[in-house]
Amino acid sequence: MTLIKKMIRTSRIYYNPEVYYGKDAISCLKSIQQENLLILISNTIRNSEHYQIIQTHVSKKTCRVEIITHPTQETILALKEKYLHSKPEAIIAIGGGKVIDTAKCLKLVLNNPSIDFSNMHKLQFSEVNEIKLVAVPTTPSTGSEANSVAVITDRRGVKTPYLNDSFIPDMAVMDYNFLESFDLKSLYVLAADIFTHASEGMVSVARTPFLKAIGHSCLSLLESGLNALKKDLKDTRALSELSSAGYLGGIMVGNAYVGAIHALAHTLEKQTNKSHSNLILSLIKPVYSWSKTQKDNPLYNEFLSIYEQIGFEDYVNYDVFNEINIDEWIEDANKDINMMTNGIKMDKENIPQLIEWVLNNR
Repeated sequence: MTLIKKMIRTSRIYYNPEVYYGKDAISCLKSIQQENLLILISNTIRNSEHYQIIQTHVSKKTCRVEIITHPTQETILALKEKYLHSKPEAIIAIGGGKVIDTAKCLKLVLNNPSIDFSNMHKLQFSEVNEIKLVAVPTTPSTGSEANSVAVITDRRGVKTPYLNDSFIPDMAVMDYNFLESFDLKSLYVLAADIFTHASEGMVSVARTPFLKAIGHSCLSLLESGLNALKKDLKDTRALSELSSAGYLGGIMVGNAYVGAIHALAHTLEKQTNKSHSNLILSLIKPVYSWSKTQKDNPLYNEFLSIYEQIGFEDYVNYDVFNEINIDEWIEDANKDINMMTNGIKMDKENIPQLIEWVLNNR
């Protein structure tokens, strides 16, 4: 329950009321009180052996299932119309950030039918929370299970972040069994997103000592987990550390926000067919090396050192920058909201300088 229903200029931290984690944490689904469930799930999980296990845990419930491929406004509004007159008691989102972010917005518009994407930005607190939300991330990098942010693609193909306190899932389930099917390269690419959730939050305009401590813990778990997975990809302790790092990174996104790396990645996604995490990975080293030249903050050196110790560079693909429209990238980056929370003030003068640096220092 949110006691203060307005924005105030004081430090705060939002996260889930309930978090279940560890091996077979998914089994907690059998104990949730709600009987009428709507399950949003990725196609990958729907076609995996995990789905059979999930079914056993909700076999005594009334379940409707929707496959989510893209978190678009059209998808969410269509689901709203479909379920508005037969609302579920709880939405269970099982998948990556696309699935969880879709579930967040669907919960909001079903609980508040007068809300759509024309006025969603104006409402950061929801008075109605009848439908509950359970988030089960199946990738280590989403962080969406821990925060009040949902990134949705609008009709122009632009990724737009929305913020609402009711987006914070009522329950997060962190089961590292889902990570056992990933190869090492995939885990490293996804982990780059976790790395920037923590590091960008630690230097953002909304940073606090409390959040910086969470960021340090996230990076420590990430480094420990990835280095152990290099030796044994089935190391369950390492997979658990990676899962925990992803959750802490999600808290950073929801409370300290991110910055230029995410802004550049989001806007570049429009021009390429590369994944969000691949673009993030290719931007970390050049953006932080540029940041060092602009601001005397020892954290930038620390980030680059951890980046090298983890071994991210072995998995970078700088070809993502080939054949892009630089002018379009600059124009879109100028408009991205994540530039506003970057640790270095970004404007129309230094954003082109940063992009030029990225292209010349890969």
